[in-house]
Amino acid sequence: KLLERLSQLFNTSELKPDNSIFETLLKFAEELIEQKKYSLQSFLFLVEKLMSFTVFAYGNNLKFIERVLALALSLCNLFSKSTENNSNEKNSLSDSKNLDSMINILCNPLEKLSVKIFRLPSFAPLLELLPLSYQKPVSVNTLKSLIKQRTILVNEPVLLVLIRHIYPLFATIDTTAEEAALLGKVIHLIDSPSPKLTLKLLSSFHRHLDHSSPLHLKYIIPIYIRRLLLLIRQTTSLYTFISNSNNTEESLKHRFSVIFEKASYLDQEEIDNFEFDPQTDLDIDISNLINEVFFTAREIEIVQPKFAASIFMDILPILANYSKQINEEELVYNCIIKSIQIFEEELGNSHDRAFFFNSLLGNIGVVLDKNILGEENLNTVLIQLKASISVLLSREDQSRANMSLSKLYHKLNLNPDKEHEIIIRSIYLAKLASKYEKRGLRSLIDIFYHII
Repeated sequence: KLLERLSQLFNTSELKPDNSIFETLLKFAEELIEQKKYSLQSFLFLVEKLMSFTVFAYGNNLKFIERVLALALSLCNLFSKSTENNSNEKNSLSDSKNLDSMINILCNPLEKLSVKIFRLPSFAPLLELLPLSYQKPVSVNTLKSLIKQRTILVNEPVLLVLIRHIYPLFATIDTTAEEAALLGKVIHLIDSPSPKLTLKLLSSFHRHLDHSSPLHLKYIIPIYIRRLLLLIRQTTSLYTFISNSNNTEESLKHRFSVIFEKASYLDQEEIDNFEFDPQTDLDIDISNLINEVFFTAREIEIVQPKFAASIFMDILPILANYSKQINEEELVYNCIIKSIQIFEEELGNSHDRAFFFNSLLGNIGVVLDKNILGEENLNTVLIQLKASISVLLSREDQSRANMSLSKLYHKLNLNPDKEHEIIIRSIYLAKLASKYEKRGLRSLIDIFYHII
């Protein structure tokens, strides 16, 4: 009651709590515990209220919060040794009320401290006293705190400690969709001024995922794939930025300051000691990275076919941009064929099939401009595209898709007779469609514009 009244007093007035108040309250709690006149349940409830007051009044004081955590830890150890044969449930660590109090003691400081709490020596031992199922609420609150504060995870020690503390969420048994989605959001927080280090951090996180879990395949791995694609673009952007910048060192400091601002748990000394070496930190094997994206997308193809197809399409322009550095004809061919296959199997009856297929044709056009595909693979791709258009698209959509396909023939100087045949077919379909749909008339206009 005293702690609650003090919180109300400081909340409704301009008074600021003095450090001596905390010292007095802590000493009083320690003396009560030494006397052992009450049950573990009563003592844990007292420590829980003391932690609430400490967070409210001294929220950023890590030493005070650590002392309350240490008090809770010593209390639990004291009763676990002296009550091994005690039948009183109130003195047992397995009592549900005691476990709830321990959860509240651990969770209360999380909102203000986020990952800073991992530096407190009593946090991990106290967490480990909880059964695995009771650790999960602490894991959830840890992630919610990270996401709310948008705390960026910039180095491996912090990430590994986080993974250790939220490990119950990686277990797929009794994990909910909401918990899996929270875990997926952590991937957005993994970043570093060094692309090479970012890739290492993402790989560390990815190793703990279960690729046989439908929840991980649906909520987490797709975000991981998107993050890898973003990393490729970030690396390219950073390389261009360094190449075009006059004052590279100062420009990089300003660019990296945005990341460090969101990593508030870092000391200024750690930030000052960070060194960036373009030759080392930009040394990423893009070819291997794109292959990883492709094969990881293959894993989620059954669970999320439409997403997988979009990834296969997104890889194509990236491969086109890197065609000078890498020779990946097989990967390009596989991405195109898989996209067409998924389109035929999963998306042929969807409302946005025409949009998807024309996007696919556009991305294929970007790749074909670079002459990555050999003649045999190119012919196979064009034959499959033509077959898919005639089978799966409605008349008005066929006319536009055929038109896009004819542009590919024209662009590549392939078989003029074949292009002529496709144009004639497009005109026929567009004329039929224009009687019923404005889109058909628009396709007809596009076709004649192309011929002219």
